[in-house]
Amino acid sequence: MSETTWIAAPLLPLLPEMMLLSIVTVFTPTTADLPNTALELTYQGTSGAQVDVLLDGIPLGQLQGTGVVKTERICLPEWARGSEFRIKFVLFNRGITCANPDVRDFYLDDLTFVSDTLCLDGAQLVDGGFEGYGSDITSSFWFRKNLNNSTNPNIDVRVLNSPSLARSGNYVLRAQGARGCTDVYANTTMQVPAPASDAGPALRYFYQLPAAASTIFSVCLQTIASFVTDIECQTLSEAADYTEMTLCIDPVLSGRTLNVQVMADGEGNCSTDYIPEPVYVDDMAVVTDDGCPY
Repeated sequence: MSETTWIAAPLLPLLPEMMLLSIVTVFTPTTADLPNTALELTYQGTSGAQVDVLLDGIPLGQLQGTGVVKTERICLPEWARGSEFRIKFVLFNRGITCANPDVRDFYLDDLTFVSDTLCLDGAQLVDGGFEGYGSDITSSFWFRKNLNNSTNPNIDVRVLNSPSLARSGNYVLRAQGARGCTDVYANTTMQVPAPASDAGPALRYFYQLPAAASTIFSVCLQTIASFVTDIECQTLSEAADYTEMTLCIDPVLSGRTLNVQVMADGEGNCSTDYIPEPVYVDDMAVVTDDGCPY
């Protein structure tokens, strides 16, 4: 791969952060040409640094810097195959304000498309069970934190390797609140399926929420163009055991790509920490359900 140039650009309106991005134009192979399609790349980043990988502005996944050279693969969902795209590698400023320095490096090399049996053909949501974390597959989820100048490490969102906490397998998504005026969230994309003869499109997932005294937890579907526009949203209540949830989707949206967001929104005093409150989410899948409009 030839050397790419990083350029500075505004992140989003009304936000002080800046981002660096590198853009590469590619033509993705079709499933027929390369089944189980994945984007393979080698990278090295400052420990803790994160780079989002996007296709024409739609997130595919997030690379996590560890300080060492890594080679990983990002599964391509079905909608991303057989078309020309601009791949963007976006390095966000982790500082709360423009005055806070955020020095880090990220190097990318050897981009290619390969076949990997973990990248299922026809997938409308990639790795909803998070088991890709146990391989060289980079999760399709990407993470954000709004810490509001807090340094509390318990305000966090990540995938845990914990068979005892996971509903199935070894890995589970955890979003955790521990202070007011802060929030964390995990995002991925899904493609809305066509309704069946007697069942409408839906997102199905399972969650466990031991306590939610000071944190509001939610799972939302949003438009890609603006991640602040909720199409459908469910607020999660306390659940000692894993609880199945079905989020129905308007069948008019069939064929559209949507953002899926899991969010922990800290409530209460903005300057006071509270006992950490986690939610665990596992086994997300795109389905048709006979309880949903079709």
